[in-house]
Amino acid sequence: FYRGGFNVVAVSGTLPLDSPPLTFSRNLDNPGGFTLSLLAYALRRAGIRPPEHRILRQAPDTVETLLVHLSPPLPVAVREMEKVSSNFIAEQLLKTLGAEMEGPPGTAEKGIRAIRRFLAEAGVDTTTFVAVDGSGVSRYNLVSADHLTQVLLYAYRNFRVMPDFLAALPAMGIDGTLRRRLQDTPWAGLSRAKTGSLARVSTLSGYVATREGDILVYSILFNGFVGPTRYARALQDSIVVRLMALE
Repeated sequence: FYRGGFNVVAVSGTLPLDSPPLTFSRNLDNPGGFTLSLLAYALRRAGIRPPEHRILRQAPDTVETLLVHLSPPLPVAVREMEKVSSNFIAEQLLKTLGAEMEGPPGTAEKGIRAIRRFLAEAGVDTTTFVAVDGSGVSRYNLVSADHLTQVLLYAYRNFRVMPDFLAALPAMGIDGTLRRRLQDTPWAGLSRAKTGSLARVSTLSGYVATREGDILVYSILFNGFVGPTRYARALQDSIVVRLMALE
């Protein structure tokens, strides 16, 4: 929970003395407030007394810029986002897209409007598509396999983005979130794709090279399944291998 500018995590239970370390990832309840608290802490460490009352708002034009920190170039940011499936980078790119297309400040709403315009350009029926965030972790997002294959096909045919986009996707059996799937098999490296995972949801969408050297686009979406996720992923892998074997 969030209290006094900090995320507080309560831990209880027991562990054996020889237990290996356990690592848990948790979301920040108030990212903006947390960032402010870290800035205030850094200022105090530097001997600067920050104001007692701090609020988040857009800076007026009259303030003096002390420091500008630039992110890596877009292809680098996209590659890191795709390879490790970074929800944080996805959300930042959505808001940056909104700021670039409609002016600052960048918001999720502006970014989603920009995405809808792009999807319409790619041939997607936007009346059958719903997006509420950039990372896809909300269950209010509604997307179909047909939507995803249309976007993948559009990207593949667009040389301005295709090389960087394909290079950013994890390669099955080689790297990223797919490095362990089809690893040490003859099929490693023959598919580049993006995973998607929630409780009882497992998806895999991307490109695959067939035995004859053709490139196919695919999207496999499993929702509401019962049982371990590894079974869903194993079935996805078997479908991809079947596609690789096509002549």
